[in-house]
Amino acid sequence: MNPTQPGSATPCFEAARRLEPLVASLRHRFDADRQLPSELVEALREAGFFRMWLPRALGGAEVPPIPFLEAIEELSRQEGSVGWCAVIPAGYARLAGAMTQEAATEVFGSGRSILVGTLNPTGKALAVPGGYRVTGRWGYGSFIAHSDWVLGNCITHDESGMRRDAEGAPDFRLCLFPRADVEVFDNWHVGGLRGTGSSDYQVTELFVPEEKSIPLVSFNPQPTQPGPLFATPMTSTFVSCIATVVLGIARAAIEALAEIAVSKTPTGSRSVLGEKVVAQVDIARAEALVRSGRAYLFNELGQLWDDVS
Repeated sequence: MNPTQPGSATPCFEAARRLEPLVASLRHRFDADRQLPSELVEALREAGFFRMWLPRALGGAEVPPIPFLEAIEELSRQEGSVGWCAVIPAGYARLAGAMTQEAATEVFGSGRSILVGTLNPTGKALAVPGGYRVTGRWGYGSFIAHSDWVLGNCITHDESGMRRDAEGAPDFRLCLFPRADVEVFDNWHVGGLRGTGSSDYQVTELFVPEEKSIPLVSFNPQPTQPGPLFATPMTSTFVSCIATVVLGIARAAIEALAEIAVSKTPTGSRSVLGEKVVAQVDIARAEALVRSGRAYLFNELGQLWDDVS
């Protein structure tokens, strides 16, 4: 696979490309609704996006990072909010590979569950018999309106205070909550990515069983499933997911400018924008920046995948 060229004819990419007419037909609703329409969510589900990083033992595909992220890049090119909302639950499905089989089956076993949340550690998990008593409020709960489960990153405490690891850092733990137990705030009123529905959410004194929590060691979950996907550091994969959405949005911006440039005549000019050298140079520079950033990202991901395989 050549990661420097936009778009590869992988099944993941083709699945994303097939959604473009539907995305275009529903785009007018994203800003007003401040979330994705249900019919688009169902199309993403049926296309398999939410199972691409789910363990095979739970009916997932365990797609390697580059083909998966190429598909996310394509969705983001079509509409930034769509790429963002696809990558969040797909990325978190990977956490099934850090849970017990029983807990992962309860959360993901239907093959249709959507887990969302944020990694910002703004929750408190008080250790109690059998689990944790969790209180916290988190921002940027993207796609939460369509979720079945929600996670919150917490700092664990016991009766003596905050727990710390061997190096003295706070003891982080991801806690999973049924969506019905989560209070969501209607506060996503923003200028960009409105369709992500990234509202704040909170829980108060909610009991979370031990098996519905995932300890983080050096901010990484420890894998319970075999395979390189679950051995890859969480921070590396999640940051790559975000970067890929940005690449798709940047690609769309270049395409939009190039389309305008062939027909728009600037005020006081006799020629269209695309015939002006300054515009050609700026578009070329933008193209070089996007392609070089993409090549660097995918090259590093490829090397990381080789290291853990």
